[in-house]
Amino acid sequence: MVKVLIADDHQMMLEGWRTVLANEANFKVVGEARKGEDIIEFLKRNNVDLLVTDIDMGSRRDDGLAAIRSIKKTHPSLPILVVSMHDEIGFIDEAMEVGADGYLLKSNSTEEMITAMRELANGKTYYSQEVMRKVAGKMRRLNESEQIRLTKQEKRVLPLLCQGLTSKEIGEVIGISYNTVNTYRKQLHLKFEVSKISELINKSRELGYIK
Repeated sequence: MVKVLIADDHQMMLEGWRTVLANEANFKVVGEARKGEDIIEFLKRNNVDLLVTDIDMGSRRDDGLAAIRSIKKTHPSLPILVVSMHDEIGFIDEAMEVGADGYLLKSNSTEEMITAMRELANGKTYYSQEVMRKVAGKMRRLNESEQIRLTKQEKRVLPLLCQGLTSKEIGEVIGISYNTVNTYRKQLHLKFEVSKISELINKSRELGYIK
């Protein structure tokens, strides 16, 4: 029997998890928590085999993340499954960084949640397909970013292009000729593999070259 602690700041979510797990013979909910410090206090007094927790609880959006970081110091072998509405790569990255062993979205099915819990209980990790797509997308963007090498002048021209300046205006700002600016424009389009200025803006922003 896997003893499970569930944590979320919404009572309806906790009740839903309890109902789902009541039908699973291998899992038993032994406690509930509404915020990070409640999880930590519960673990001081009770033995738990698996923690299922949200990360946006209490007054802080990262309440659950802070709790996971603390818990992994005192209970390094405790499997932790994050179930969150946040699909932003920043939250996913930080959850992995602080030690979460799995990450699901609240939009995922209860069947997938049970599958994830079984995997974690068996010492494995589990991330939903949506989460893995986010991670893969980030890695792809990083790889693309590493492959695009810009010269010093291209780095000066790019943000000005993205601000909507014409080649003539860019030349006046930087102190180079109109034709030279156009040469850099062509090089930037080739390096980013785009044909339109709107595509250049979107891709350079996506890859972190401009804000």
